[in-house]
Amino acid sequence: MLRTAAVLLIVLAAVSQPGLWAVEAPQTISTPNLDITANRISFDLPTQEFEAEGTVRATYDSNSLEADKISGNAKTRELAAQNAVARMRAILLKGAEITTRRLPIPGPPGGYALAYVVSKGVFTTCDLEHPDYRITARSITVEPGKRAVARRASLWLGHFKLLTLPRLVVDLTPQEGGESFFPRPGVDDKDGPYLTIQHRLIAREKFAADLDIRATTRSGIQGGVSSSLLISGRPSAMGARNLLDLRTRSVVLPLVDNPDLVCPDRLRPRGLSGQLSLFGGYYHRRRVFDIDAKELLVDSSPEIGLRWILSPFRLGKTGLSAYIAGQLSWGDFNQIGGERHGRTDGRLTLATMPIPFVANTTIQPALYGRISKYDNGDEFQTRGASIDVTRAFGRAYLSGRALSFSTSGDTPFEFDDIDRFRELQGSLLYCGRREGLALVLRYGLDQHNLYDWELSYTRRLHCLEPTFTWQHRFGLFRVDVKVLGLE
Repeated sequence: MLRTAAVLLIVLAAVSQPGLWAVEAPQTISTPNLDITANRISFDLPTQEFEAEGTVRATYDSNSLEADKISGNAKTRELAAQNAVARMRAILLKGAEITTRRLPIPGPPGGYALAYVVSKGVFTTCDLEHPDYRITARSITVEPGKRAVARRASLWLGHFKLLTLPRLVVDLTPQEGGESFFPRPGVDDKDGPYLTIQHRLIAREKFAADLDIRATTRSGIQGGVSSSLLISGRPSAMGARNLLDLRTRSVVLPLVDNPDLVCPDRLRPRGLSGQLSLFGGYYHRRRVFDIDAKELLVDSSPEIGLRWILSPFRLGKTGLSAYIAGQLSWGDFNQIGGERHGRTDGRLTLATMPIPFVANTTIQPALYGRISKYDNGDEFQTRGASIDVTRAFGRAYLSGRALSFSTSGDTPFEFDDIDRFRELQGSLLYCGRREGLALVLRYGLDQHNLYDWELSYTRRLHCLEPTFTWQHRFGLFRVDVKVLGLE
């Protein structure tokens, strides 16, 4: 009897309070600028102001914002979210609060982009439950496609905190090779173990400033600051600096470039466009790698100049295209152990775009000239020429280069006259889906010896891509880590 009475009381209570057992069905509101799904939504149609609670999801374009509660304006997309997660393509943000605000952009009147401001948040491109890396900070401001600025930030690799900075800038502009803001450990036979930290101080659309520090166990602190200001051209175009030294290009562009492979960023991009920029730098005890003078350190205080690339142009009626890259600079230099001198320097490179030869093979000739004048009356001239031949074999690329230099005049600086001789370079590069392997051999035609070789191995993880490199000539081993998703 008592059991029956208890059952009746429970049934009566359930009937009299239906909300106790009701399951809220998600509500959805779609507007031209924003789609909102939540358990409860209040929406004012004339103003498009809204407030949504309970498993809220707001989406537009390819971006989404998920939170316990979101309020704001669906027309302007200026929102405030509590306990939120934001996704913008590869970027993942988490925070106690995420707000969005509009930033005007060049173009038609009324055009804007959204910036995200995260309070007590996390920035990463890694969607794993335990990310390969993350940045935690008191506040993070993200301008998609431009930059992210984290204040009182810590950089984590797995469960290990690598460093803490008052301000960390992540460059989100498209760039060759992707972003790499991790410290780079290494060791060489001169400086011993060292740690290189490259920190972007300023990342604007046309202006960038970088801190480059190399802390060594035997030679103290080396490095300095550099900056560049784009006057004309596209920020994402390849910089002229990469085209002005024939010796730095160990692998040339193959006929086929597959962006899904591990190492396409090691191959020079097919497209070049006109670009003009100012640059400047101030360095203290900067290491210059010279096998004949391992103690070679240089101060530059400062160096300023102008770099440019002319858009590729036709060479007469040949059907071939070429480009010109140049640099004009002035600097005040002190080679440690020597004298301080001012130097005015001009450089010019003329090269064709890669020329199809036979199946999967390209060739590319280049000419180089440089003239340097010093405040002591010295003048030093360098002339160079090279020709590259590259053959693609599926995911492997075989490249050969003949390179010759000649010099005349005098220079007070040894670092202006390093390795100026005839040589042959051979490069083998394999780019797989997860792994990459590169071997570079350098043979001196004047010395008749294999004077240097370099081996590197790359492994693509879920969110990071570490590369391990050994350079035999200097007994140098280093580790570089690229962040995936920011290319």
